[in-house]
Amino acid sequence: MSEAHGGDIWTRLVEVARWAPSPHNTQPWRVRPRSATGADLYMERARMLPDEDTTGRFLECAMGIFIEALSIAAAAEGLSLTAENVELDTEAALVHVARLGLREGAPKEPLNAALLLRRRTSRLPHDGAPVEERVLAAVRDEVAAGGGQALTWTDDAGLIGEVLDRNVAAVFHDLNVGPYRREIASWFRYTRGQAERTRDGLDARCMRMPGYEMYLSTVFPASMRWGVTKPLMRALYHARLGGAKQLGFLSGPFFAGREEAQAAGRCLLRVWLTLAAEDVSIHPFGNLVTNGAAHSWLTGRLGVERVWLVFRFGRTPVPPRSLRLAAGEVLCGR
Repeated sequence: MSEAHGGDIWTRLVEVARWAPSPHNTQPWRVRPRSATGADLYMERARMLPDEDTTGRFLECAMGIFIEALSIAAAAEGLSLTAENVELDTEAALVHVARLGLREGAPKEPLNAALLLRRRTSRLPHDGAPVEERVLAAVRDEVAAGGGQALTWTDDAGLIGEVLDRNVAAVFHDLNVGPYRREIASWFRYTRGQAERTRDGLDARCMRMPGYEMYLSTVFPASMRWGVTKPLMRALYHARLGGAKQLGFLSGPFFAGREEAQAAGRCLLRVWLTLAAEDVSIHPFGNLVTNGAAHSWLTGRLGVERVWLVFRFGRTPVPPRSLRLAAGEVLCGR
């Protein structure tokens, strides 16, 4: 690698890629540089979600997102990134996922690395205007290059209402399942001070929910099922979701294996950044996939097999930014 790419190249790449999204903002990735041109990618076991992501595919998807973020950051440096999966040791505290390499010569990359900082998940209300067809066509092109993935979307208000209702029902059901509730609650950050200390997890500011509401959902989850309080809780949660004018659905070979989940993650990040370039935000609804009954209903209602992501999308005011671990915390073994 030329002297122009000298210095601490892995620190520079991680400084950008650390802004990639992950389930519950767990940021499970760790990078151990071996040289200026090689590094090992790990997944921190303590940041996995075994009670929610029972197949492990969503964490593998997150690793794919991070690899794609590194690749986009590398292209901005005039470099190409390679990633070769290794056999997993699932008992290790740091699970070795892949070997990373850098070489001279960047591929043609239409996505600017600055979009990784611009991209945010937004739970704020949309402005009501539909996203233009040209934007959706650009997203469809990214998906078409994503290894067998497919994108569909709808602006059918009736269908959107059904999907949002089913999402709320799935969330309420899952919060009443002990292992799920305890796991997600461990990632709740109820106050700004708590979020700033950990720089990870689900920050109440970003969830568009007062910290006390988040806390009560873990202490009194049965209130979401009681006859008297259930309608009130459903209405409140719907209000927190901010409604939706358009929903998107990604489908494809996600659950087939590690490589497929990683490829889906790489595709997802490119979709997210393509939308971010047009000031369009997305908000994924994970429970519609991880909840088995909800996923079965969704498959039948849409008539689309292998849906692995449901998200609302549109333009909103600028949402608060969730915090991230420092680059030095993502890098290990320095």
